[in-house]
Amino acid sequence: MRKLLGFLIILLACGYALFLLGAEENITLNWGDYNANIHPVIIGFGVIILLVAAHFIWRFALLFWNCPRKFKAFLLNFRSRKMHNATLQGLIALELNDKKSLEKALYVLENTKQENPETAKIAEIVKYKAQHLLGLPLQNDTNSPTLELLQLKANIAQAIAQKEWGTVLHLSENHETAAYNWRIEAQILANLKLSQWQNAIQAIEQGVNKSFISKPNANVWKAAIYSSQALNLNDGNLTQNTLIKNAIKLSPYFLPAIIIQVHQFQTAKNWKAAAKLIESIWAHAPHPHLGHAYLDLRVGDSSADKLSRAHGLASRNPEHFESKLLVASAALHAGRADELLANLADFTEIPSQRVCLLLHQYEVQRSKTSAAAQEWLIRSLNSPLDMGWDFNGVLAQKWSIFHPISGEFCIPNWHSGAFTGTVMNASPLNKIAIKQIGASGDAPLLAQLLA
Repeated sequence: MRKLLGFLIILLACGYALFLLGAEENITLNWGDYNANIHPVIIGFGVIILLVAAHFIWRFALLFWNCPRKFKAFLLNFRSRKMHNATLQGLIALELNDKKSLEKALYVLENTKQENPETAKIAEIVKYKAQHLLGLPLQNDTNSPTLELLQLKANIAQAIAQKEWGTVLHLSENHETAAYNWRIEAQILANLKLSQWQNAIQAIEQGVNKSFISKPNANVWKAAIYSSQALNLNDGNLTQNTLIKNAIKLSPYFLPAIIIQVHQFQTAKNWKAAAKLIESIWAHAPHPHLGHAYLDLRVGDSSADKLSRAHGLASRNPEHFESKLLVASAALHAGRADELLANLADFTEIPSQRVCLLLHQYEVQRSKTSAAAQEWLIRSLNSPLDMGWDFNGVLAQKWSIFHPISGEFCIPNWHSGAFTGTVMNASPLNKIAIKQIGASGDAPLLAQLLA
């Protein structure tokens, strides 16, 4: 705006200077019956004054328009700084045991609202300790720990350790004033252990209302509960179908629910719906069961047809480990060794179990007595697992909503690729390899491996 105003003034000055060179001494202005003789210099100054006045009026209008927002921001900033300073003052007073300064800080903390949640947590601790040190009655605040609540937490932890789920439920439900996330989590766990699915979902919604659980996490938790409940029902059950639809509605890419629904579509011979669902999920969460189910949807397809379908599905997530293995497996059965080796080239340096078994089958096709085939079979027994459900660093072959070691409520993620963490049980691929070695008649090698 300033540059534009300066440019206009310069332009006006240049034009005005040219005008003065050919102008008479005075200029007559006519306004109705009114006539005035005015010197050109006075007219120029008048125009400049009007421009400057218009500029300031415009700036004042903008300031007036933004004033409420800026004033509110100023108040929030002032309040936040005041709360922050009072919190620091309280911490220092607690360290120095300065009761006078602590009283001042406590007054500010009790009469100022904090917008920053992190500072608010520290302020609550300072308030609680200050009230305790000054001998003041503790406020009935659910965010301040009391001896009764600490005892309640200890009792719930002990009941969980002893797997007394009825006691856990009784303790967590009969202390509604204890609005703590651990109480909500204990309530969810106890209801799930007792197969009270709807009560567990209500506990999750209670956690969302109290801001202990975010809504996206709550949707995934509820989808997991619906899927776990559906697994306990018979295939084709109408309730199972409803549960899986609810799970996918809450979390569209929740893999266990997708696998169950694909199985439902296969049972109902709804091949088109199954194919569409697998194609939609493959770009986000590929799974070997879904990949092989996709290849087997059309009865009567040749090996070349299945390889073509594998290429089409893998193109939705071409760099993923499962896409590479799906194409490699289809290429093996179609006799396309070049495609098999090309898709496994990135994984042969430190091969995982499925890579080893695919290369073993490839060598068997080339020569049934090949030493290379036996070598890949032996390597598969000691190679890292490359598929399973990851429970925070613990790999298990079976999906569940409970951690396989601690028994806590835990939602695992599907893991593809070499896994180096804790493994709960032997991979089914190990059993396949052992059977194949036994069938080969190499008894000494089999005995050595099983020792």
